[in-house]
Amino acid sequence: MIISTHPLPLRKMLNLRIKLPDAEECPKAFMSIQVETRWTAPDANLDLHCVGCLFVNIDAEDQALVQKVEKLLSFEG
Repeated sequence: MIISTHPLPLRKMLNLRIKLPDAEECPKAFMSIQVETRWTAPDANLDLHCVGCLFVNIDAEDQALVQKVEKLLSFEG
């Protein structure tokens, strides 16, 4: 999910550059990835919009990195 200052059209392809956490689990500072927007909804802050995205053509190395970051940033122990 990304947070935007304006709604984004559905089924739009976006090229994103994601800043990764400064942690030993992350061997690089950024990841460049292509996503497709799938859903949108207002954020709790009504000036913002939540946009659900699907990773497109993600390679195995970046998929593993996404899983590491997800685990690193999750609220579950």
